[in-house]
Amino acid sequence: MKLSPSSRKKQRRMLDRRLRELRPIASTPAPRTGWLRAVRQSLGMSAAQVAARLGLSAATVVELELREPAGKVSLQTLDRTARAMGCKLVYAVVPESSTSLEDMVHAQALRAARSICKRATQSMDWRNRKSTRKRPKRRWRTWPGHSWTK
Repeated sequence: MKLSPSSRKKQRRMLDRRLRELRPIASTPAPRTGWLRAVRQSLGMSAAQVAARLGLSAATVVELELREPAGKVSLQTLDRTARAMGCKLVYAVVPESSTSLEDMVHAQALRAARSICKRATQSMDWRNRKSTRKRPKRRWRTWPGHSWTK
């Protein structure tokens, strides 16, 4: 369902308020070994203990931990593993810069407007330009070696 412009604006403002709280977390780098392994080790749990709670083998849990830093684990698997350790997966899409969604939309609209104005200006310049280059005189082709009139 497509949102009306006023509904989109309300939604952006609501999300901006919620995302403002996540900005400090978003700038926190992930542990080199990944969150799953770092949390499991910090809790003092073995891979076998987490595996038992998930109904998997310890080797599978270790494999998950190795795939996580490379982004090769689904959100569902991350969530299940986090819950097996008594944790909660937190997932959000946060703007890369420190701007708000509202500022991002405004900046994009400004770029689009500038692009349209630039194209219109170039089009008008092209139509109004006066050629400074001399056009060569049109030469009629002459037939070598014979004349049409004798």
